[in-house]
Amino acid sequence: MQFLRCFSAPLTAAKLPLIHRTADALFDVLLAPTCDQRSERLIDALQKSPPLAIWMLDRCLLKGITLEVPTLSGMVNHVVEDLAQSLIDSLNEPVGNTMYGEVETAETVAVAVAAIRDAVEVSRRAVLWLKTKSGSLETVTEAHDHHQEVIEVARCLGLLCTMDAFAQTDASANLWLSREKIDVMQGLGSKFEPFLSSRNHTAVTAAVEAIYHGLADWKMERIGTADPDEALTAFQREWANGSAASDRLRQLTKSLCRLDSLERDFSAALEESKLQAMYKLAAGAGHEINNPLGSIAGRAQLLLRDESDPERRRTLAKINSQAFRAHEMIADMMLFARPPLPQLDQITPAALIQSLVDEMQEMTQQQDAEMVSHVTTEIATLRVDPSQLRVALRAMCTNALEAIGLGGRIEIHVSDGPLDNQEIRLNNDSLHAKPTRTLQITIRDNGPGFSEEERQHLFDPFYSGREAGRGLGFGLSKCWRIVRNHGGWIDVHSDPGRGATFEITLPVA
Repeated sequence: MQFLRCFSAPLTAAKLPLIHRTADALFDVLLAPTCDQRSERLIDALQKSPPLAIWMLDRCLLKGITLEVPTLSGMVNHVVEDLAQSLIDSLNEPVGNTMYGEVETAETVAVAVAAIRDAVEVSRRAVLWLKTKSGSLETVTEAHDHHQEVIEVARCLGLLCTMDAFAQTDASANLWLSREKIDVMQGLGSKFEPFLSSRNHTAVTAAVEAIYHGLADWKMERIGTADPDEALTAFQREWANGSAASDRLRQLTKSLCRLDSLERDFSAALEESKLQAMYKLAAGAGHEINNPLGSIAGRAQLLLRDESDPERRRTLAKINSQAFRAHEMIADMMLFARPPLPQLDQITPAALIQSLVDEMQEMTQQQDAEMVSHVTTEIATLRVDPSQLRVALRAMCTNALEAIGLGGRIEIHVSDGPLDNQEIRLNNDSLHAKPTRTLQITIRDNGPGFSEEERQHLFDPFYSGREAGRGLGFGLSKCWRIVRNHGGWIDVHSDPGRGATFEITLPVA
């Protein structure tokens, strides 16, 4: 018999059965050609398998994610990207009499049958009860949207309502069916509280009431009936026969993870070879070109010192500045291809941002623009290379200033970033995510924005969305390289005509 293992503290004792129908559904999920299709198939599989929904909740908890509005789609969004690796971690070897005794396995099967059936029925009936209440809400967009949200929360929590049964040999929904409404409401609220960031969210409260009505409706149908032996026998047979399907699933997940690892290794090797080639080019160019550039700049400065004609002085100054521009271009290539190791030091993010805003104030005023900063994080210090991070942020702010033109506005927000789920290897040689705090620096402008095609090339060296002659197109490349060198990443959001938002996320040591 096959179980899905749980690792989070609230669910570590759970024994989640994996029957062949669920294994086949996961097989189809993993083979879906796009991420959206994988998400759709996974949501469909969750609605038919409460144990799978509980396992998804466990993966979210393992990543340090609590759910403000718990929905199936919300859980899927957090898990679908690394689903194959998560399944490898959780698929134990099929269980025979060596792990569970025959009596315990029989009890586990009996409880699992009742718990799965009860959860599916309660979830379905809770949703039906809510839909009968919709009525005129369909004509009021805001109320209708909230009602739909409550339905999705009830669908999710209904599938989770018998989770205790998979950790102990107690009858599942019978735990609730004999209680008064207020006791059931309080009990369900307490049951879900460890998994929610806010138990008092209006959608959660309404969904819990719907689950109560689903329980009550299911209670009325179940009065005086017992679990038929044939249902237990059929489930046990299906569970026992699920080993072949789970073996195929295990083989597929391992193959997909190996393929993903090979692709990552190939991409990393290809990127490294490109950077090495660029570094050699930059080093050669520096050796061969910098000397002539130095001669040109030196001669232009000598001539400029004795020149009195205004027009000729402008020409000589232009020659000098362009020689330095070529020198900076070569230096930027070398910085991008092989940046120096960060000299880490503790800095105050708020102070760094404010000094950058003050430093760029003159440039901002020349464009009749505005640059403001907001700090909402409680993170007092950050361990980074101060000079490198300043270079990266200045390059990004300069890019934003050039994009907005005259009279624009740039906002810099410093806030707590999302948890970075770093992978760690445990004693059982399986990989798990270790949530790590991050700091997010968001730079938002009200400029023209950029298209999806431009977004794909934003961090390419020498790429510039501006017309010829305006900048090197190397600023964002430096920024990307420095942030990556600090273990962070950059997210970009923009639509043509609606400005651009750059989110720099850095780990907090």
